[in-house]
Amino acid sequence: FYKSADQDMPLNSSDVVTSSSDQQASGRQGTVYRSGNVSIPLLTSTERKSLESAFLDRGLILPFYLDLWDNSHADFLPLYGRFASSLSISHLQEGDTVSFDFQEVN
Repeated sequence: FYKSADQDMPLNSSDVVTSSSDQQASGRQGTVYRSGNVSIPLLTSTERKSLESAFLDRGLILPFYLDLWDNSHADFLPLYGRFASSLSISHLQEGDTVSFDFQEVN
């Protein structure tokens, strides 16, 4: 798709932290990853069907590359991750909007 989503993909952590009564922290260090909601507006019917096909093919388990920032690869590389929710599709006169949750994987 040649549409920029112009949105952020926040950093998250899977660290497990335990705080003592005097607020000392200990725990298990996890992984830092990106995840968030992606909304791609004004898609043609063909583009929407391509996203639906990718969802049917990959499901919630198989990863794929997501490139939200195709005009700024110097700052933001494509992400390797998976669909983390179902697709939400809104049909508008100007075009379709597809939204889904995405989670980066290692």
